[in-house]
Amino acid sequence: MLSVVLVDDKKDIVKGISAAVDWASRDVEMHGFYNGADALAYCLQNSPDLIITDICMPFMNGLELVQALREHKIPARAVLLTGYEDFSYARDALRLGVVEYLTKPVRLEAVEQLIAREYDYAAQKRQQQKEQREVWKKYKKSLPALRRQWFVELEQSKTKPKDELREQFLQLNLALQSEGLLAVLADLIFEEGAELPSENELSLLRYAVSNISCEVMREQYPCECIELDGTRLLFLMNYPLEERALSVYYHTESCFEKAAAKCKEVLNVDFLAGVGSLAQTSDQLPQSCLDAQKALQQHFFCMGEKILSVLELPQTAQDIEQRYPYHLQDQAVQLLRCLELKKAQTVMEKLFDSIAELSQVCPLQIREHLLSFLLRIFHECKMESYLHISGAIEQFQAKRSLNEIREWFQCLTAYLQERLEENTNQTGSGVYKVKQYIDDHYSENINLKNMAALAFISPAYLSFSFKEVLGVNFNEYLTSVRMEHAKRLLASRQYRVYEVCEMVGYHNTKYFSDLFNKHTGMFPKEWSESEK
Repeated sequence: MLSVVLVDDKKDIVKGISAAVDWASRDVEMHGFYNGADALAYCLQNSPDLIITDICMPFMNGLELVQALREHKIPARAVLLTGYEDFSYARDALRLGVVEYLTKPVRLEAVEQLIAREYDYAAQKRQQQKEQREVWKKYKKSLPALRRQWFVELEQSKTKPKDELREQFLQLNLALQSEGLLAVLADLIFEEGAELPSENELSLLRYAVSNISCEVMREQYPCECIELDGTRLLFLMNYPLEERALSVYYHTESCFEKAAAKCKEVLNVDFLAGVGSLAQTSDQLPQSCLDAQKALQQHFFCMGEKILSVLELPQTAQDIEQRYPYHLQDQAVQLLRCLELKKAQTVMEKLFDSIAELSQVCPLQIREHLLSFLLRIFHECKMESYLHISGAIEQFQAKRSLNEIREWFQCLTAYLQERLEENTNQTGSGVYKVKQYIDDHYSENINLKNMAALAFISPAYLSFSFKEVLGVNFNEYLTSVRMEHAKRLLASRQYRVYEVCEMVGYHNTKYFSDLFNKHTGMFPKEWSESEK
């Protein structure tokens, strides 16, 4: 429908044009006014498509009305009614964007033709706006992937010209300057011994942590976040070039410690962060990102600190081949091959004590050696009948620190000990006891730690054995049970969304709604309506 405002201090003109045609049948809504002030008040509230106004009127003339509309950002097109054949107001009218004149006395045919043209114009404009909105929706949907791809290319580049970086920030909708940049790489961490959440849950958590952290950080510096895959997020900040380096690091670390505490309180999720080097120029940004990654990796040895900066990295890197305790790995494999598991566990304790002293070695190299150690155990000791290697590798990759990996290997040997002693009933009964508790008490505050206490085993061991026995990790099973009950409760249409949220063990309605949408493809209200 085309919304038209007709303004003239001569009432017969307004009434005549309004009544002469059945405008409603032409999908036109006509509103008549006798002075500019009343017309302006209406336009500010309703934003019509077209204004047809006389020029000479008391209180507020037509040009003043159009100018006031422009000042208030009302995008209506304007047409002037005038009895002045010389168009003495033409210059001011053009400046205000008036699109056409109608001379008095006004012919009804001219008004009809004008409105027909404007109707077609408005329809075309709405179609263009709709197409633009669709393009913007697609762009917003693809923006996270574009940002991730940009980061991959940034890691591979050695230089980044200032103008090129500025243009890329605009394209990626990152409100940052191309100089005075600092990269911080963050990694989400979860309750000790817990498996990683599903990708759907991770996506929600990354989004929430990004929002909370940027809000905290922007109290100090401009900040934007790029959500990477898995548990990683990249934060980019602008710091004042004149500020001292130590001051920048102090403020950055303080803000991220505050953000981590807030995420723990609100989302029950924590994160570790590595702060890179200061990039005074755009060319130094790739190095800042690389240093942030190195600082984050150092948490492998320093789990006591949540935020580590490049300033805390070892000054010299050591060659792992010179110091890595290969002989202890060989001894452990030999003992496992002979099924002397208790002796093997003692040797592995010595192995990890030795590795803990290699803090100047790249953590990634140590992880690679330990993964190779796991594969040797599986293949050389013929553990196919006792261990699902794919699940074991998945759990190993989820560990963030050397201490977590040490504990995981302890759980591995304990699990093998029970299997070899044909004492699987104890392990299975503990897992099934936890499963039954989740099935019956899904609305309670359930986590890996209190379920491990229920089964009289450690959280890490429950995490390991839960996946081995049931083929699904603890968090995924808990979420799936809660979502199935939520679907049933919503389908009954007896409860509101916030009530269902509480009934299945969640306390944040938005988080529950987003999680439900990720699992079902619908939001809770949509699901309830679809089950009528």
